[in-house]
This record gives sequence, structure tokens and C-alpha cells, in this order.
Amino acid sequence: MVKLLMQSGASWKMKTGRGKTALDLAKESGNAKIEELILAYSQKPPSKLRVEDNYVQIVDTKKIRTIGKLASSDAFPFGFSRIYKFSPDSSYIAFVERTEKGYDLFLVSNTGERGRITWDGKIDSRTTIAWDSEGKAFLFNENGRIIFVSTEGYRKKMLTNPEEGYEDILPSFKRKGKVKFFRGTRFEYSFSGSEYEVEITGGGCRKIPDGEVIQPENLGGEEEGVY
Repeated sequence: MVKLLMQSGASWKMKTGRGKTALDLAKESGNAKIEELILAYSQKPPSKLRVEDNYVQIVDTKKIRTIGKLASSDAFPFGFSRIYKFSPDSSYIAFVERTEKGYDLFLVSNTGERGRITWDGKIDSRTTIAWDSEGKAFLFNENGRIIFVSTEGYRKKMLTNPEEGYEDILPSFKRKGKVKFFRGTRFEYSFSGSEYEVEITGGGCRKIPDGEVIQPENLGGEEEGVY
């Protein structure tokens, strides 16, 4: 059973409410066999993630396994391309996949672990993904808000919630503990807004003095605006 769980991509890094991993629990219970299996599994050479056509795949020395399918470009307005981004060390990939409710965001690791980040089907062409430099967390925007996600236990935190008529887009890690983004108004074919920042730990948003500004390039509908 333990071997089956490992091969399925179960996460052995996740912790219980008391902060214990599977290895900790095996040691506490004195189950040497399970402890040995977990240690052996954790020391295996990591598999590689790749995107081939529209498929998210895990490649190791023995086989290629498909673990996700990217939403195709025709799923989004304005001919928007597929939405996905690898972590800096390529050990994770966050991507958008079609679901029963619409389009949602998923996270896959090179161990085969797969997690669903959103469940409401509201991911659309406005969504972008940005990783931190260590590959331990990423940001994305959904339904006008900026969301922070940790790869440890898929902990998710909403960082912004703008007033009606405004939305937040293009999040990125500015420096340790800080996130920058653009807040503004979206027109049919463009967006106009200013640069803001917020702390990951929470608190109010602050407009950045002399920050960048996005001006609407075109309100006539001939071309897509700045995204």
C-alpha cells in the first residue's frame, strides 16, 4: 500500500496539524519498514516536468506519464495563449486546465503530486502566474484579486480585494515580503491602472509613488490592450 501511494504521487512533505510529516510519524511509531521505504523514495533522482503539445508530462528513466492537459488557446477571448509557468528550478508547474465549472488552476510537482488550486472555474485570459525566486510560492490573479499560494500544503491566501469597478492584475514578487501589481479599470479591449504593492503577511495596499502606469492603448476594439 505504501509503495502504491508513492507511485501515485502522494506528497510525503505535507504535515499534520501537529507539524509532523509521514517520516516523523513512521519514526514515532517505530515502523522501520515504512521509514525505510519513505527514505528510499525521497532519495530517488527527481523526474522532469515538461509540456508536450497541450499535455503536462512527467519524464523519468522508465516512462513518460501525462498528468495534466492545458486549456487550449481557443478557450480564451482575444486569442489568448495557454496559461502555465514552471518554477525557477522546474520542479513545479502551475497551469490552467478545463474543469466541470470552466477553467481552474492546478499545481503539479516533479514527484507526480497534483493539487487543484481553484475550484470555481473563474480563471480566464486575464490570469497570469509569477513564481518567487526560490520556487516555494507563486502568485496569480483571479476574478480581479491577487492570490498567494505556497507549495507546502497548497496554502492559499487572498492578498487583495479591490472595490467594485476595479481589478488587480500582473502580480509579481517585488522583494522579500512584498508583492507588486497593477490596480485599475478594464475596458473591452484594454486596461488602465497604476502600480501598487502589498505585504504577503497582509495589511492594506499602497500605491507606489512614481510607480509604473498602464495607459489604455486602444479603446476602439481593433487590437488587444496591455495585459
